[in-house]
Amino acid sequence: MTEPDIPTRGIVPYPRRVGEEVGIRAAERIPAELRRLRALKGVSQKAVAEVLDVRRPTVAQWESGRFLPSVAKLQQLDEYLGAGGALVALRGPARAGPVAGSPAHPPAQGPTLAGVFDGVADRLVEGVVHDPDDPSCLGWAHELGPGGRPTPWSTALGVRALLLLDRADVDLSAMARTLGRRQRHGGWSNRTIDLPRPEVTAVVLATLHRIGDGGADLDEAWTRLTDLITPEDQNRPFVLSTVLENVAQIRPGSPLVEELVHRLLAARIDFRGTRAWASIGDQEPDLVEPSAAHTARAIVALRSVSASLDRPEVADAIAEAMEWLATNRNDDGVTEILRADPEHRAWDVPVDHFTSAHVVRALTDAPVDHQRLAAALATLWSSYVPTERLWVWKHDGRLAVWINHDAIVALRSAAFAGFPSPHHPENPESGESGVRTHGGPTQPPATAPAQ
Repeated sequence: MTEPDIPTRGIVPYPRRVGEEVGIRAAERIPAELRRLRALKGVSQKAVAEVLDVRRPTVAQWESGRFLPSVAKLQQLDEYLGAGGALVALRGPARAGPVAGSPAHPPAQGPTLAGVFDGVADRLVEGVVHDPDDPSCLGWAHELGPGGRPTPWSTALGVRALLLLDRADVDLSAMARTLGRRQRHGGWSNRTIDLPRPEVTAVVLATLHRIGDGGADLDEAWTRLTDLITPEDQNRPFVLSTVLENVAQIRPGSPLVEELVHRLLAARIDFRGTRAWASIGDQEPDLVEPSAAHTARAIVALRSVSASLDRPEVADAIAEAMEWLATNRNDDGVTEILRADPEHRAWDVPVDHFTSAHVVRALTDAPVDHQRLAAALATLWSSYVPTERLWVWKHDGRLAVWINHDAIVALRSAAFAGFPSPHHPENPESGESGVRTHGGPTQPPATAPAQ
């Protein structure tokens, strides 16, 4: 991954050590020098953005000092604005790479995984919006783009995505305040109604434990979390898995962990001798189909607690579900409806599952056929749109934070497991859909639609 932009203020202070003065000087001088050089050249922020392949708001943030360009972007700015390497020099010798015009390594064929991640991070930073009710609060709306109001779900997952990508060029304190002020009745909802949802509450709780409480009452949220899981939710593997994975990250010894594991195991359905998960756990096998998305989510959640619990039935459940998942090739994205109240259909919550991302996470931590994992990765990459620098929910073209978070988590999981990470979802030689791996052949595209 290329070097991230340096935050100029906010939650990540510069350490008091040799070279600190360089960072301070860069924070003070680069924005002013950028404005001066652009004025001398007589070009607009939009023109600079087009040359550097970023969005105009990014250039505006560089010039305001909210965050600073990476060395690679400074090299491009030096060349375009005729600065002769002055901008890179301002950044400091300890962090600077070769200046523009100096010898460089030949570019790799096609974008690297690190380059893709950098593009996603840039788009996430550009997609931050202010809460219209309180401009001091920041976050992400349901969809990336202008306008909209930050939602707890998107804001929490956006924060976690940037943390995974080592990007700190957003005001995380303001985002924590956004989440804190959206707490209602002890928890969080992703809808305009104030009825808290357990899965949203668990995700927000785990996020606030990373970045500060933002004024939220975390003790109240923990107390309420168990009560938020309704009888309907106890038969929803998605809800149980999401709450379990997040609770296990911060309170692995909580009694709630044992309860969630018990509920999740009970939600399995016996499909012709193999137990796996469907979207709803209290249905007859003849009425439902096993779901790759829900089975993969359950495997990941159970695996997160299997070592600490030391319960043989958990390991057996994972192994049995993995056997089914390894042979199932349907990695389509799916949508389920969570029903908060049968009497109030307007409260229904549609939940989209980026199936291939969850399957990749489940498969990379187990000895499986690499062809099965390659197929899941191919399906995952087929939802990446290079022109947008984002993964896209192709059912309706939404540019959503959650799908990019899920893709990042999955691809990092594959990389840590030692599986060759794909570069790009296109075969540059043929123009056909495919996945190139480091030093390996192009993998065939998934037969399923892109999700």
